[in-house]
Amino acid sequence: MGEAQIIDDWLAALLRGAGRSVGQTPVPARCSSQTISRRIAYHGIAHLLVDSADAFAKLPEDVAITVRRQAMQREYWEASHRHAITPLLAQFGDAGISPVMMKGTAFAYALYANPAARTRGDSDVLIPEAQVEAAREVLSSRGFKREAPPHGVLFQESWSIEDAGGLTHDVDLHWQVVDSPLLQRALPMEEVLERTIALPGLHEGARSLGYADSLIQLALNAEYHAILGYYIDGERMTGPRRLIWTYDTALLLRAMGPTDWAVLHRSARKSGIGPLLAKAVADASARLGVPVGEEQLAPLRSAPSDHRILRYLASADRLERVKRDFLASSGLRRKAHFLAAMASPSDDQLREAFPQAAGWPVALLKLRYVISKAIGLASGSKRRS
Repeated sequence: MGEAQIIDDWLAALLRGAGRSVGQTPVPARCSSQTISRRIAYHGIAHLLVDSADAFAKLPEDVAITVRRQAMQREYWEASHRHAITPLLAQFGDAGISPVMMKGTAFAYALYANPAARTRGDSDVLIPEAQVEAAREVLSSRGFKREAPPHGVLFQESWSIEDAGGLTHDVDLHWQVVDSPLLQRALPMEEVLERTIALPGLHEGARSLGYADSLIQLALNAEYHAILGYYIDGERMTGPRRLIWTYDTALLLRAMGPTDWAVLHRSARKSGIGPLLAKAVADASARLGVPVGEEQLAPLRSAPSDHRILRYLASADRLERVKRDFLASSGLRRKAHFLAAMASPSDDQLREAFPQAAGWPVALLKLRYVISKAIGLASGSKRRS
């Protein structure tokens, strides 16, 4: 077992004991403080460790100093981020826009005793596609600036604003629950919007995804990033499921009632991702001690599998994922939109797609990209017919 895995298991044990005596969880032998700090940053759990006196007491002294400083920074960020976000949500409501919070900010205000404990770098807001232009007008009127879209992004865009203290606050505006056309089959927009719930802890008019839909989205995102990596301070890091996502899952499982479980089981049968959901639930149960009955797990394990989705999430081949998303795009308009979004990758993205040809002129890389796309999409269409 490698050093990172040893530390990860130890950190999970600390979180598993949060709120009660941690017991015998000594610092792993021969593990450096630097590596422990890096794993805590990767997992996004600094504030959670500070919130548990027993867990915090187990940290090496130099790690504890770093973690306490990070928690204080999170408190400041949370207060300033909420100050930037809540007036935006109020103005959305005044403009007849129906914002739904997703991911970290939704979890922070629905599930966490202290929202600052949910480490994140932005807020994700879902709106109906028909309200996108109105939302852009509101964002602009509040001083937010739209960022240049990353290559290949289809149904979302990022907006940012700098506050008086110099902090930048980002809002990711979405008009699909997930950006991938293939993965949208697991979270149909119309059904998801019918199941949203109030989020009064953030703002009186705020709403979030229902618990079951949040768990599905979280499971998809965690699986996706486990293969493609996760960026922390500009550094791409890969590894097992981040503990903050496992902690989110644990809190969702504790909050879910019979209706939520019924939605989750029904969605598993319809979408074909039952094994993926079972994996996420079992991970939270094993790592953080969440009690989950067989009557809750069995329907997930026995649900039929859509191997197209499961293979998509397991693939590190960008071109293969592009092909599957193109085939899953419904109608000529959506397919044309997809092709337009894929047509102009940046120079860095071209070199990432073809690392063995990174020294080629950009013009040749673009030609190779177009040819590979055409061949890949054509072969996919032939196999489908």
